[in-house]
Amino acid sequence: MTGVAWRIRGALLLQLLTAALCGWLAQIVFGGGMYAWLGVAGVLLVVSVTIALLVERNLVGRLTGLRQVIAQTYGDGDLTRRAAVVGRDELAMVAVDFNRLMESFATIVGKLLFNALEVGSASRQLIGDAQRVAAGSNQQRGAALA
Repeated sequence: MTGVAWRIRGALLLQLLTAALCGWLAQIVFGGGMYAWLGVAGVLLVVSVTIALLVERNLVGRLTGLRQVIAQTYGDGDLTRRAAVVGRDELAMVAVDFNRLMESFATIVGKLLFNALEVGSASRQLIGDAQRVAAGSNQQRGAALA
């Protein structure tokens, strides 16, 4: 496991340490009264929400960017569009794999176009050959009837 998993684990560990510190502050420093516990719970809530928002903003923002690239590529068929690769974690690896997939699709479409042109050229040549054979047959028939 790389970056994303460790970020989530780190955020959870930081919240756990903050909770332990808040418990210690409420009991030892502020005397364990109801107002001390309420104040410390408020601090814990603020710290926990802040940590969660920071982790969420980073991960969800990057996922949203990747989703937008996929949606735009699906919408307009632009196989040259690439996802931004930020960092070296799982999301960055997904972006790299998406970019490789788009490169592979572009290569396949290029080969398909080339092969379609080759088939078109070969069919035109076959039509020309068939027309010449038909013209030769018509000449022979005309000569045989004369």
